[in-house]
Amino acid sequence: MANELFMERGDETQPPPNAALGLNTAPADALITDADAIKLFKDCKKRSFDSRWVWERKWMRNIHYVNGRQWIEYVRRTNEWRDVRLANWFPKPVSDQLAPGVQALRAMFAGVNIGVNVRPVGGDPEKTAVAAISDDLHPLLHEVHEMEEVLDESDYWFIVTGNVFMHTYLERDAKHGMTAIPLEQCVVCTTQSTPQDIIDAGNKCPECGGEQFEPATDEDGEPAVKQVAGQKGVTVSLSPFELAFDNSYARFKDVPYVIRMRWRAKSYYEFNPVLWEQVKKIKFAKAPAEQALQLFRSLPYQNDVGVAPFLGGDGGGETEEGTTEYELWFRPCDRFPQGLVMRIVNDANPIVLHLEQDEAIPGPLPYVDAEGKDVVTFSHAAFEQRGGRVYGASPLDGVIQKQNMLNQLDSFMLMIVNRMSNPLWLVPKGSEIEKFTGQPGLVVKWNPLTVGGTAKPERIDGVAPGVGLFTLREQYVRDIEEGLGSFDILKGQKPAGVDAFSALQLLVERSQSRFASAFKARGRMYADWYKFALEIEREFGPDTRTKAVRNPAGGWAIQSFKKADLQNCFEVIVEDGSMTPKTQLGMRAAIEHLRGLGFLDPSDPDQRYTVFQMFGQTKLNPKMDTDMQSALRKQYNFEQWANDKIAQLKSGAQMQQAIGQYQQQVEAIQAPIPPPPQEGATGPVMPDIGMEQQQMQAAIPPPPPMNKFTPLAWKPWYNPAVHKQEFLKWANSDRVVEMLTKNPALESLLVAHLQEIDGALQEIA
Repeated sequence: MANELFMERGDETQPPPNAALGLNTAPADALITDADAIKLFKDCKKRSFDSRWVWERKWMRNIHYVNGRQWIEYVRRTNEWRDVRLANWFPKPVSDQLAPGVQALRAMFAGVNIGVNVRPVGGDPEKTAVAAISDDLHPLLHEVHEMEEVLDESDYWFIVTGNVFMHTYLERDAKHGMTAIPLEQCVVCTTQSTPQDIIDAGNKCPECGGEQFEPATDEDGEPAVKQVAGQKGVTVSLSPFELAFDNSYARFKDVPYVIRMRWRAKSYYEFNPVLWEQVKKIKFAKAPAEQALQLFRSLPYQNDVGVAPFLGGDGGGETEEGTTEYELWFRPCDRFPQGLVMRIVNDANPIVLHLEQDEAIPGPLPYVDAEGKDVVTFSHAAFEQRGGRVYGASPLDGVIQKQNMLNQLDSFMLMIVNRMSNPLWLVPKGSEIEKFTGQPGLVVKWNPLTVGGTAKPERIDGVAPGVGLFTLREQYVRDIEEGLGSFDILKGQKPAGVDAFSALQLLVERSQSRFASAFKARGRMYADWYKFALEIEREFGPDTRTKAVRNPAGGWAIQSFKKADLQNCFEVIVEDGSMTPKTQLGMRAAIEHLRGLGFLDPSDPDQRYTVFQMFGQTKLNPKMDTDMQSALRKQYNFEQWANDKIAQLKSGAQMQQAIGQYQQQVEAIQAPIPPPPQEGATGPVMPDIGMEQQQMQAAIPPPPPMNKFTPLAWKPWYNPAVHKQEFLKWANSDRVVEMLTKNPALESLLVAHLQEIDGALQEIA
């Protein structure tokens, strides 16, 4: 049975349009009609923006306060925040405690390197291999999607508004380069078409229906190609102003649809001939009509002084006209089994944008996972989850009132200083003194006969603000820091008088424990991002990606990843403990505490080197650093040698030659010895045969070591203590276990090398 908003489906056996793009599409005659799409969009928009101003008001207030604009009030009539109207003489100081607190929280989150684990869904060896490759691919995709910048921006929205969203998608744009697609020419009508156009037409010529094709050529006889924009997986951080949905749901994963909003300049459509033909009749404006987008677009024009001149609501002024673009993403349901994505422009007269050839819009969801399930690539994190709603609370919500009280107290103290703390002159009436200028050397003339000669001008000292006001102010500051959780230890400052590791660790845990839910929400959002990034990489990524990685020896190697190796199911989870920041202060205090308890051995080179690494000062012990790199380089080279059959054959041939030479030396030394003379025989006295045999045995050189022609060959300048500790760690690693499983014959070489190290240790003992 056809869906309510879809026409009857055609022949499902025909390949879907844009199949070459890898998009999840449906036949062309199954797309939603424009009239039904606009009706659906209006209904979703109405539900999404119902009472949304309540949240927008709070988010905008927090942004104003972080920007330093704190003497403001909300005007319900115009739905905006404006500067509070007070008398000109009334001081309005801003003792900002919120911006430093937000900076401390952002620094705390920035210090977290979230780790992810990709585990297989089931015990299939192929799925296990896919999970392992996906694990290794994580640093590369993190870099491709520029997640350092994305996370930095998302942390701002996460803290200030209490909510942040991420959207991962495939972007096709000329800034990602151009791709040449070879054209095919119809033998019947000579029409040149792309392979995708031929597939969309049912493997026939789009013009005449011919089925015979040949490679197309241009006027110069060269192969004809069509240049198309390159594509790349992109992740953006979205503020709550840019994403709307029905907030009646308690969890974001249950929300049936989301609407992403963006402002498009008129030039964007003018430079796109496909879009310009569709929207050229739109009446463009200089500001969005939607309040949420007005607020978002006003942010570049705001600072602690105020708001720049604007047009429409709280938005910033613009010289170029544009329009609002809405992108509706509908999750799969009975009504839309494959989901739905479409773009609508304009508010007064909505128009559905048609980009079927480039982006398969409007149409089903463009992304599917390895199991064929449709994926909506949006994720959400709430700083402090509140039951029964998607939107979370910000740490600023509870301290803004205290910030207002601090500002008001400072204003009151300024008025005390201006009115009561300045010194005054008491001048008797009739003393003929008109004005005190305060200039040095001022001559004051007065009449001593005034009031019987007893009324001399006097200077009266001002009254300073009471000590209780400063105590109250300190209490307000402490309350704000308590509310934000930005304690001194979180800002990197060691509290005065606190030196013990246990006390420092207690303060660190105290300052971070209250953010446990925020760390987890941020980690879950990151795990969702990586799953979406892997799915997009699996469908649309290049066939091969390469990355330069540093090997254990300190050198560089090229690691390759193939898209074909990702074709299976996986599950992404966040590593335990990777969501908690590791402060340098806490680690250094822990080392000092362990040293005091006697658990650290300064004579152990492994522990010493690890401590130097944690402090980032390995250059202070150059000999140990050199010895460590020497051991790691030797082991890395052996791993490469073990995977190189030609190198092993060459080493074996050299070893055979060395053994042959050794045997020749032994035979030359062990020449036949003449028999001893008979008893009573006359002649020269023969030497002692036993002594000659001992001398001969001493002259025989030792046999060549087993590792003489392998990277494990022992050198006299090696440090045996360092090499042994690194060898034992390396020999018990998963890499060596796997290597010995594939080639058990290598075990004898490792045993021989360990014996050589022990022999070198005995020599220096």
